[in-house]
Amino acid sequence: MRDYRKAKEISKTLQQLLAHKGIFLKRGECLEITAKSLGFNDWNTLSAKISEASNFTNRLLSSQNQARVDEVSKSGAGLSKIEEGKARVAIPFANDEFEKFVGFYSMDGLLPIKVYRKGDQFYSQMKGQVAVELFPETPTDFFMVVVDAQLSFSVDENGNVSGFISRQDGESRFCTKISKSISEELSNSLDKRIAEGEPLSSSEHLLSELIAGLISGNPNYSVMDKMLADQIRGAVGSIRPELLKAGSVLKICFVGVLDHGYDIYHVKHENRVFRWVIGVNEQEGKIVAAYFNAGG
Repeated sequence: MRDYRKAKEISKTLQQLLAHKGIFLKRGECLEITAKSLGFNDWNTLSAKISEASNFTNRLLSSQNQARVDEVSKSGAGLSKIEEGKARVAIPFANDEFEKFVGFYSMDGLLPIKVYRKGDQFYSQMKGQVAVELFPETPTDFFMVVVDAQLSFSVDENGNVSGFISRQDGESRFCTKISKSISEELSNSLDKRIAEGEPLSSSEHLLSELIAGLISGNPNYSVMDKMLADQIRGAVGSIRPELLKAGSVLKICFVGVLDHGYDIYHVKHENRVFRWVIGVNEQEGKIVAAYFNAGG
């Protein structure tokens, strides 16, 4: 019987097994698959359950109360999970100092994220997911406890916030600060695309170009964001033989939209069918995510 408390081990094994078959998924994507296979809505929900089960409770009050922070830190109850050999501990943080971070952000130009304060606690919430509490580590860096993740806000010399860098499971992504009205537009657009089965206008073309580039061994890295380009460079030698064996592309059919805005396609080759997922930041004209596996 699968133990949900071993989810990270299950996810790592899944990633390794898929890699041996030429299927390269990000760690975060494998964590999401593992969570759903264990009956949870998403990785954040499962991770919170794991933390609860292991008595990893952290009611760190982001506080103006130095004594409370000292008490929590000294007891060790406020330590987050260890990342990069460093135990993360909350620092005193005035509530009004958080106000400049409050607002709406966009990941990949697709997914709206809300950052807000409730009393003396700070939260981040992606559309369609549970809110996750943030704990201050520096004047601009915040960490999470239920997941191994950090948000580092970008603040200019005048105190204006342009966005934040999200770091989770070895991956980094810049999220741009946007207005409430743009956040609502993104949310409504995503809901509409999911309900009506509407792909992004450029995703099929970019996917076709990507597959052709992988088959030739010379992908067009200029249409990828840096993180994806680095991943493809490291994996193209393993991916290409799999695609060559599949034969020429005969048809690309749109299937649907994932909750976070990536498009799903079935790609029919001469010898087999692959299921592709592609994410595109259309404002920048860049592919931000792309992965495939066998079957429809």
